[in-house]
Amino acid sequence: MGVRPASGDDAVMLALRSPDPRQALLTSAHELQLVAGALETDAGRARAVPSLPVAVAHVEETLDRLAIAMERMAHAVADWSGERGETDDEDALPPDARALCWHLRTTAHTLRSSRDACSASREWAERLLEGRLDTSDDSSLRVPVRDDL
Repeated sequence: MGVRPASGDDAVMLALRSPDPRQALLTSAHELQLVAGALETDAGRARAVPSLPVAVAHVEETLDRLAIAMERMAHAVADWSGERGETDDEDALPPDARALCWHLRTTAHTLRSSRDACSASREWAERLLEGRLDTSDDSSLRVPVRDDL
């Protein structure tokens, strides 16, 4: 998946970034931590359940962007660790740099797996809400009961 250009909502976050490029990554990661804390708090409110499909879609997009960021970190490590910034052959990197690149890419893969799981969560949230709106047939939300047990 490619890198997307910043949308209008992203412009607000970009305004908060540090002007010092050496601190930008730290600033962004700290802002992400703070926002994730707010999401953690808000997620436990039953009154928020009707907004779950959209909220989970936002989390899904966030996980995708985080995966891209982890891959970019791996690329940056390779650039920083390679001779004269050459990264054509990662096998030529020092062992600790190769290991870090591998772990960052593994994290990206794990984030993508989590992103994919969000899709199912979003679909089930939509089904739950549809069932609330149309209670005449909520059989699709019931767990089937086996009579032969």
